[in-house]
Amino acid sequence: MEAWLYFIGSDKPEDIRRVLQKFPKFEEMYREVSVFRYHPEEAVEMFSDALKKLDENTVNYMIEMLKEELLKMGSALKEKDSALEEKNNALEEKDSIIEAREHALEKKDREIEVRDNIIKRMEREIAELRNV
Repeated sequence: MEAWLYFIGSDKPEDIRRVLQKFPKFEEMYREVSVFRYHPEEAVEMFSDALKKLDENTVNYMIEMLKEELLKMGSALKEKDSALEEKNNALEEKDSIIEAREHALEKKDREIEVRDNIIKRMEREIAELRNV
């Protein structure tokens, strides 16, 4: 832990020497860091490449999230369409029942009208017979 802290936080030669004596595996990392000191454009390019990759990954992630959301919305829309279709079918069935009842009522109205006419005719005949 101490070696990592010195590696990250110190550029003093005596600290570097101490870390390398105890942990020789840090030598390669120190060499890479020193190359970046003398050629900062390489560090910037590496950082730029890393950011570019992160941006690409973020875009791909967002696209995947949007695709998932679209699929969910499509699924919900299909469910709602199905429910609407069921309601429309039920309404059509009720409309058919109402229409049949209206026809039956119209038929009964005609029958009542015919009977009313018969009753009126009979009442006239009775009235004529009384007058005779």
